[in-house]
Amino acid sequence: MGIAKGGVGPVLMLTAFITHAQTNEHVIKYRQATMKAIGGNMAAISLIIKNRFLPQQNLVEHAREIQGASTLIESAFEQEVSSGRTDALPKIWSDWESFLSIVKKMEEESGRLVEIGTSGDLKSITQQVKALARSCGKCHKRFRKPKAKSYKQ
Repeated sequence: MGIAKGGVGPVLMLTAFITHAQTNEHVIKYRQATMKAIGGNMAAISLIIKNRFLPQQNLVEHAREIQGASTLIESAFEQEVSSGRTDALPKIWSDWESFLSIVKKMEEESGRLVEIGTSGDLKSITQQVKALARSCGKCHKRFRKPKAKSYKQ
């Protein structure tokens, strides 16, 4: 009786709203999973360098994982979702070209780490890890909420 009286329009609008909200939540979760994968591999690389306990090939594999995940960032952020449980700033989409430029730099730096990682030269590897970390940090500084304003607080 409710649908007949109010019509199908309100029900369809509510369904669309719920579906959109679920989609946004899924987009955010996917982005976060991708970023956590990058962060986890960076942490593993740091442990390898600091403790020198694993074969160099492990470092190279972690660098490859970062490089692969970095190619997913652009598509992960194509849909403009900056509200909800996310630290993505709206500036990502208003300054899309700058965002993409930084993402491309990260792809390049992670690719260089793959190449340098095979050399076994710890000094060069360490310098390249720092270059990769700077590219990550540049994006975080410009396009991610500060920790004090994070949804996690």
